[in-house]
Amino acid sequence: MSTNPVAPSAPPPSGPSAADPTTAGAAASSNTPVVNSSTKISSLADLKTKAPKVYNMMMQSLVEMVRRDLQNHAENLKKAYRKGRED
Repeated sequence: MSTNPVAPSAPPPSGPSAADPTTAGAAASSNTPVVNSSTKISSLADLKTKAPKVYNMMMQSLVEMVRRDLQNHAENLKKAYRKGRED
């Protein structure tokens, strides 16, 4: 009786893996939380962890609003000083 020199192969691994191009994207995206319109955000820290891009954009927007308000107040103050010197 002869024996088969090739050992039987193990079954293929189940689940997504980076080696399989059809599931590599799923494996990579499964580590990041899915954020959509029904995601509950309870604090800024929560937003920062769940959606860092949205958090950064919101912070940039807030900084720009504060900067614009300060600029407008400074202009109004300058106008008031000019008017006070004229009178």
